[in-house]
Amino acid sequence: MDARGGEFCTRLPGFERVFDTGAVGIDRVPMRDMARQVPPSVITGARVTRPDEPPQVRAWIVDGRARDVEVDGEAVAWTPRAVHVHYVDAHGREGWVWVWASAVTRRP
Repeated sequence: MDARGGEFCTRLPGFERVFDTGAVGIDRVPMRDMARQVPPSVITGARVTRPDEPPQVRAWIVDGRARDVEVDGEAVAWTPRAVHVHYVDAHGREGWVWVWASAVTRRP
């Protein structure tokens, strides 16, 4: 467990996996509906910024059924080319996805 209150991260080649160790009450986006990630080569070796207070963002994602979906979320990390977005989908399920930086804008 880390200072974020129940989450810990493990590194895979170019990706960060976040595992919930104690939160209850919110479902995760099922695998069949998970958003498509940017290619691993976009993140591998890049400098990743992780803010103390993630900014609120709006992002375009491509879900597991190949639909373009606009979601509200927070930018938990980013590189010059990609942003790691934590979001809740239209069904109230929690998701995490790396998307192209150009697909993300700050919310007021």
